[in-house]
Amino acid sequence: MYETIARYYDQLHRSLTADLGFIRALAGERGDPVLELGCGSGRILVPMAQDGRQITGIDNSPAMLALARRNLDALPEEVGRRVTLLEEDVRYLSDLVAPHSFALALIPYNTLMHFQEVDAARVLHGVARVLRPGGRLFIDLANPILLESISFPRRAVFETRISDPESGEPVEQWSQSRLDAQNQVLRVTWSFRPQNTDLAEQTADFIYHYWYPHQIELLLQRAGLRLQATLGDYAGKPYTEDSERLIVLADLLKS
Repeated sequence: MYETIARYYDQLHRSLTADLGFIRALAGERGDPVLELGCGSGRILVPMAQDGRQITGIDNSPAMLALARRNLDALPEEVGRRVTLLEEDVRYLSDLVAPHSFALALIPYNTLMHFQEVDAARVLHGVARVLRPGGRLFIDLANPILLESISFPRRAVFETRISDPESGEPVEQWSQSRLDAQNQVLRVTWSFRPQNTDLAEQTADFIYHYWYPHQIELLLQRAGLRLQATLGDYAGKPYTEDSERLIVLADLLKS
C-alpha cells in the first residue's frame, strides 16, 4: 500500500508535526541510540538526526525508504552519517539488531495499528529484546473510544488537493472509512484522482487494528515490558476517553 502513496506521502503528512517536540524531549531524557519502527520517509528520523541523534530506522517499503534517503541526501553529510536505514519487516526485529542495543524505541503515529494481535505481540517482544536495561518504548495510537464515536460517511469524501511530484498536475485525495467495532478494525481506502490529465486513478487500502489501554498493557507485560504511563496528547496530559491520542510509555522489566 505504501508503494502506491509514497509519491504523495510527504505532502499528505507535512502538517503532522505535533508529536516531534514530545519525541525530541523523550530522546533528550533517554539518550542514544534511538530505534524507529516504521520510519517511512523520515518524518521523525530526519529531524532527530539533525538534532545530533544516532538513530536506526526500519521499514519494509523500498519506496518509502527511497524517500528517506532522498530527504537525507538534501542535508549536510554529517546528518546522514548518524542514520542507519534497514529495509526489513519489524516483526523480525530480534533477528535484525543485536540485543540491548537501544536506549529508546519509537513506534510512532498509528504504526502498531497495522498489526493484528499476534504480530503486534511479536513486534513488542522484539523491542523488549533490543532495548537496553532502563530503555524506554514510545507508542502512539488513535484513541479507540474516540474512534468508535465517529460517524463515518458511507461514501468516499474529499480530503485534500496535492500535486503530482513529477508532472506538477493537481491530484485530489479522497478517503472512505469503514469501522468494524466488533473486531476492532478500521478499514480505510485512499483514492488519488489526477485532475486535468489522462492518468489513472490510484487507490491504497489500509487495515488498522485499534487497541484499548488494558489490551496494550497486557501485550506489554507478555513481552517483558512494564507500562509506565498512558497519555492523551503530546503535552503529557493523562489519557481519558475524550483524549486526542493514546500515547503509551513503557520500560523494560528488570530481569
